[in-house]
This record gives sequence, structure tokens and C-alpha cells, in this order.
Amino acid sequence: AKRYNYQTQFVEACYHYYNGNIDFGIQVLASIPVITKEPYYNTVLGLWLLEQKNYGNAQSYFQKAYELGNAQALFYYAIAKSEIGDYQ
Repeated sequence: AKRYNYQTQFVEACYHYYNGNIDFGIQVLASIPVITKEPYYNTVLGLWLLEQKNYGNAQSYFQKAYELGNAQALFYYAIAKSEIGDYQ
């Protein structure tokens, strides 16, 4: 039942984000309790923050997603770093 609840929260976050209530959508996604354990949610949140030019916070979520097992998040992490001029 809890997993279903998290999926419902994710759908709610997407609804708000893609209907123009971007900050609230980000807030809803960031508040999902399993964000600390699920690489997918961290990756999506990082991508949303990257779209909003919030590169520092995007990096944090991509790093967490990578640590949780999403190897592709390392690519997104590099993009966020390059956007702030960090080419190391």
C-alpha cells in the first residue's frame, strides 16, 4: 500500500510540474519518503532542477541517484557541473 502511495505522489508531482506549477511539483517529488532509497525519483528530480537552471541542487540528486545504482545519473551530473563552469 505504501509503494502505491509513493507512486500516487509521483503522479501528483508530475501533474503539477507539467501543468506549470513547477515549484510545487518539485516540492511534492522531493517530499516522497523513498527519495532517499530510489534512484529513479532522484534522477527525475535532478532533471527537473536542471531544467530550472538549479544546477547545484541537480548535482546533489544526480549524485544520490548514482550512489543508489543509476549509472546514467553520472552523465547528468557531468552536464550539471558543466553548466556551472566546473569542468574538472
